[in-house]
Amino acid sequence: EEMFNRIGASFVPLNASQKAKFQVNNGVIVTQVRDGGLFDNTDVRVGSVINQVNRQTINSVDDLDRALSSPRNGILVISGVYPDGSRLKVAVEVQ
Repeated sequence: EEMFNRIGASFVPLNASQKAKFQVNNGVIVTQVRDGGLFDNTDVRVGSVINQVNRQTINSVDDLDRALSSPRNGILVISGVYPDGSRLKVAVEVQ
């Protein structure tokens, strides 16, 4: 919970039409990015799809919560799709 709050973002699971639109089989969509949160200083923005964190497949908000709570060597590598359909891959340092 503490880590999730520090991320400073909200998410919901993808529905079938969003999966088709973004051409993915899994993931969550970013619904809010809060000022001052970890995602505030990254390219992860509202409408982005996150479908992997550190190569872990994300199928639900619970999956994302677990993955975000387990950085590798202080780094979260987040993969997915931007709202415009281009590929998203960012590395976020977690302290």
